Amino acid sequence: MTGRTAKLKAPQVSLHPSHLRSFLRNIRLDASDAEVFEQPSDPGEWAVTGAFMFLHDSDESLAGKRLQAFRNGFMGINSFGWSTLAEVADITDGEYQEVINTLADGFVTHLGAPDREAAMEAAIAEVEYVASACEFPSGTLIALSREMTDEGIAENLHMVKPAADGHDSLKLWEWSPDD
Repeated sequence: MTGRTAKLKAPQVSLHPSHLRSFLRNIRLDASDAEVFEQPSDPGEWAVTGAFMFLHDSDESLAGKRLQAFRNGFMGINSFGWSTLAEVADITDGEYQEVINTLADGFVTHLGAPDREAAMEAAIAEVEYVASACEFPSGTLIALSREMTDEGIAENLHMVKPAADGHDSLKLWEWSPDD
């Protein structure tokens, strides 16, 4: 997949009733998200890439758990928390519209959007971007890499290929208690 530079301009969206499309849903395969992110998202939460959360950052301002979220995090639309992986999932138009509305509400509540109209435009742009990137079959795991460039924030989505026995055998991290 190609990268993108995060922008908050929104095209108008026309939804067709009963149409099924794909979208991202956060998934947690182990406990690592609770360790690496300041606020992990809830498993199963609809997700966006969330590059807009870093529009005012620079390489120098990113450190620790915020840096981890910047480099590899998908943002849950309800919690505004982060997940290392997302899964492509089917979404109905009703759920899709709910994702837009929830994200717009979050833009007002969490980010201080100037008004609901501006928040809706930004939410539509982000949701449309994510939907357009879901070109894989349902159940496909997706990882994200993000970096600062001269043009802005570039992000790339990558398919994670599990072993033949499925996602349950995919082990990303192993945690051991401190001695």
